[in-house]
This record gives sequence, C-alpha cells and structure tokens, in this order.
Amino acid sequence: AAQVCGACHGPTGEKPTQPDYPILAGQWPDYLERALKDYKSGKRKNPIMNGMAAALSDQDIENVAAWFSSQPSPLHSER
Repeated sequence: AAQVCGACHGPTGEKPTQPDYPILAGQWPDYLERALKDYKSGKRKNPIMNGMAAALSDQDIENVAAWFSSQPSPLHSER
C-alpha cells in the first residue's frame, strides 16, 4: 500500500505531488489510522482515497499508518 500511496504523497510520504495533498510522513499513527478508516467507511469523502481505503484491511491500515508515521518528515523541525 505504501507504494500506491507514494504515487500521490511521495515515496515516503514526505513530498506530495500536489500542494493540496497532505504530507503523511511523521504524522501521528492514530491520526492516519482514523483518517483511513473514515475514508473506508465513507465518513470522509474523497473519490481517490475512498477507493484506495476500501481495499485495506484493519491490519493493512495499522501497518500503513505505522510505516508513514515512522518516516522522516518536514513536519518536524530540529531546534
């Protein structure tokens, strides 16, 4: 699933291909899980994401969220 996600969000989720696509790298895993589950159930609406999430099992969602959350991210800055 990470390879499929990478087509729009960047290879490790750090550099989306469009400015309105979110950065996935470094996000909280529980946030990513909730978002994917909401896309899967239809609670969140996006024609691309609803279709992508529909094919994911709960374990897939947990794995994808864990992987993207563990990637280096421009969302975090070093002090």
